Amino acid sequence: MPVDGLTIKDGSGLSEANAVPPSYVAKLMVKIKAGGQNLSVVYNALPVAGKSGSLSGRFTGAAAVARGNVIAKTGWIDTAYTLGGVVNAADGTTLTFAFYAIGNGIKDTAKAAIDTLTASVYNCGDNLSNI
Repeated sequence: MPVDGLTIKDGSGLSEANAVPPSYVAKLMVKIKAGGQNLSVVYNALPVAGKSGSLSGRFTGAAAVARGNVIAKTGWIDTAYTLGGVVNAADGTTLTFAFYAIGNGIKDTAKAAIDTLTASVYNCGDNLSNI
């Protein structure tokens, strides 16, 4: 994938000087989900909402409807919470996404807001891909 428009200042992803647009992450997830070039290894290692890894305790309340159907990578630094991955929507559509909550003073509640947004993607399914 072309890396135009990306700014990578460190290898860990912890630098606030990094800049990777959500659209890039979503496009990368398309390739990861397709599994070519051994990327299925990455897909199979991603946390699953409500079931494994950093998403095991997430997607609660109204967002619980998407448990088991969101396969994604979480991210966190002092000024941002992120989630990017694949949604196997209620209508059978597979969608990729990346959501970022960024700003000074970001609160832990941003994770629940991102989960709610992602659960909405799960509920909308193909309606979103036809906008």
